[in-house]
Parts: sequence; structure tokens; C-alpha cells
Amino acid sequence: MKYSLLDKAIHKDKFIGRRYVKSTVENREKLLRFRESFNRPTIQKRTKVAQEMASSAAYEVRNSDGYLVVPKADFPQLPYMINHANKLVAENDVEKLRKNKKAQLMTGLLKKDTLDMNNPFMEFATSEAIVSSVSNYLGMIPVLTKVDVWCSKATGSDTFQNSQLHHCDFESYRLLKLFVYCTDVPKESGPLVLIDA
Repeated sequence: MKYSLLDKAIHKDKFIGRRYVKSTVENREKLLRFRESFNRPTIQKRTKVAQEMASSAAYEVRNSDGYLVVPKADFPQLPYMINHANKLVAENDVEKLRKNKKAQLMTGLLKKDTLDMNNPFMEFATSEAIVSSVSNYLGMIPVLTKVDVWCSKATGSDTFQNSQLHHCDFESYRLLKLFVYCTDVPKESGPLVLIDA
């Protein structure tokens, strides 16, 4: 996805983003209204299409929860995705592939130039079941901003830091992230913990 100048200017790590994105609910709402004023026609179209798709939503993410755990999902792309992700981690020096600096989490392992619309990762993310379910939660057709493979590992430290701590993601006022686990995550692995909205 290409970011507009507005998106770049209000990124969470830029001056405006730090003031309005990583901020209070009131400031985030101000930023949301500001962004909507630039995108009103597009948002109206995305909202209308989401309403038309509502009845075909495969999953319901309740506002009171803010998340949904799906233990077994039936998507034809999942075996390829899981196999490809595990192979990517096993056959590469993920430290060299990584795009971030977190000790416990390596991101950016899936290269963007491999993601055309026929790639199973993209087929999954843009499937009607996923788009309709996410649209139902967001109230409009979503904007897909990232498809990636992440590798999370133990650091050997008893001190938790950054994404290991309780936090709220700031990419947008309202967002939905889909995580597909490629290996089992037992309790001793320090599984992802979610808190009701």
C-alpha cells in the first residue's frame, strides 16, 4: 500500500502523530474527524459496500470484546501460508530479514514484491469471508495496510519490554489485526493476551 502525504504526516512516530495518535481518546477522535473530512466520498462508498456485505459475514467480532479467537478456520490458503511461514523462518537468517529492532519480535520477513493478488496470503486477506467480517466490525470496507510473517522468540530475559507489555496499537482509531499462528503456542511460550474492549 502507498501512503498519502497526510498518512505520512500523521504517522504515530511523526510530530503530529505523537500528539494526536499516541494520545488521549479525545485527541484521537479529533484526528479521526480531520482525516474523514479529506476522505468523505471514499468513506461513504466504503460504508455503503460494507452494509451490503453485512449478511455474508462469516465471523462476528463484538464491539464489547474488540477481538475474536477462531480456533479452527477453514480457508484453503492456510496450509500454504503456515508452511511458507515456517519454511521462511527455518531456511533464512531471520535476523538479517527483520525490519524492526525488538529483541523478541522480528517483523518484515515476507517481502512485498512477492505479494501479488494471486499469492495465498493476499487471497486470504482479501477473501469475502475475511473482508465481510472485518467490514462488519469496522463499519466500512477496510484498507489493507500490511501482510507479513512475524517470528516471535524468547529473549532469555525476565524483563518485558515494548510489545510484550500491555498496550494499544495506534495505527488507526479503529483497526482489526488478523493473526494466524503457524506453530502451537503453549502457556510457557507466553501467549498473546487479549483484554475485552
